[in-house]
Amino acid sequence: MSAISNVSMESTVQKDISTQKGVKTHHASHKTNAAGSSAISRPKLDGTRSSKEDVLATPPRSEGWKCEWRNGKIELNETSLASKDRSVINILIRTFTRTIYFEEGWLYAEQRCLLKTASGESVRIADIAYLTEPQHDSLKAGKFPVPAFVVEIVHDEDRRGKLRQKIAEYFANGVQCVWCIYLDSKRVRVYRSPQDSTLVRNNALCSAAPALPDLTLSAKDVFEYL
Repeated sequence: MSAISNVSMESTVQKDISTQKGVKTHHASHKTNAAGSSAISRPKLDGTRSSKEDVLATPPRSEGWKCEWRNGKIELNETSLASKDRSVINILIRTFTRTIYFEEGWLYAEQRCLLKTASGESVRIADIAYLTEPQHDSLKAGKFPVPAFVVEIVHDEDRRGKLRQKIAEYFANGVQCVWCIYLDSKRVRVYRSPQDSTLVRNNALCSAAPALPDLTLSAKDVFEYL
């Protein structure tokens, strides 16, 4: 029987985003907005040049940022496996274990994917990804396979352009279905291609077809514990 990978979810968050080859460490700084509340500003590491090997040697998440990479430059995207994220992930895991795919593959949190782009390569981190048993085995050989089904938990809606770019890369490399889960508005956008998507709310069903046709649940159920 397959198992769920929770290793990255349970691991201690690293204090720094750094590499094993001497790239300087950068800390996220705090700033205060007009309302007086504190917010985390984007670290200076975002947009700096780095090698694919260095990025793959770093922890996937640090101080609320996913460390991704595209065409030689680091891209930091907001993430936070906090209580809301965990609630959504746990609901998806519970639903996944009731499908036939539980016997055939693995559901991973914070799974790195090595993708081809029009001008090079990118390293993306899926918040949730389904890997088949052979793909799971390839991880042991240092491979970063492309999943058929991906979930992105969206925090920073102001960076929709980068999210669209990421979705396009997923599909260009063989991903068959992407769910973008918007925590604040409790909506799910289900992509079957970059041009074909459906915004799902309330009791309407989210489907992981054609990747995992047996995996369905309502948008209301996705946010059951929020």
